[in-house]
Amino acid sequence: AQLNLGWAYSNGIGAPQDNDKAFYWYRKAAEQGHPTAQFDLGFCYVNGLGVEKDEHQAIGWYKKAAEQGHAVAQLNLGRIYANSPSRKNWEQAVYWYKQAAEQGDPRAQYNLAWCYGNGSGTPKNPRKAAYWYEEAAMQNHATAQYNLGWCYEKGKGVEKDPEAAVSWYRQGAERGSVRSMYELGRCCQGGIGVAEDLKQALIWFHKSAEVGDADSLGLLGWSYEYGIGTEQDY
Repeated sequence: AQLNLGWAYSNGIGAPQDNDKAFYWYRKAAEQGHPTAQFDLGFCYVNGLGVEKDEHQAIGWYKKAAEQGHAVAQLNLGRIYANSPSRKNWEQAVYWYKQAAEQGDPRAQYNLAWCYGNGSGTPKNPRKAAYWYEEAAMQNHATAQYNLGWCYEKGKGVEKDPEAAVSWYRQGAERGSVRSMYELGRCCQGGIGVAEDLKQALIWFHKSAEVGDADSLGLLGWSYEYGIGTEQDY
């Protein structure tokens, strides 16, 4: 009841929105050991909702929730240790990302894959990177779909498979990944894992160029200048 009352005040449901009251009730529930309230209290401290920002307090409450298996608290702890200038600790980030990833959180799976791919907080391991990218990609994480496509195209952690690369680029592109749009266009342009199709290539280059992708803008300019897949247009 304390948790739900905090949520009601936080979201203005059935009462005027009031961060101070939300914080009060979240704390009441958190102090009784409720993991979701502990997470919410940590979130309040991170964002200064109903209380002064306090990263130390946020970590303390996130840990209480994380140790009870709260996956998003585990994810957020990983993010703090990965990104906070004063708390940066890649080993701790990997630890908490792994806890959340093993519970199926796609954001944690993606972040863990990135750590394995870049050797941040753990030795580089392309095979584990590809594994966790695939776990996230299968849950429709668009950036993981792009990265998994790249793994299959380059043979990083998996056998080279241009067709699989195109499939994952396409899934990422359809979910808004700008880099997937560009890579899918490049594959269509060069006949990589798919039949060469300059018109399809230009469609995907246009989509990514419209949101500012510099590589696509350059290729579109080149295509129009030389009439490749288009009418020549200076």
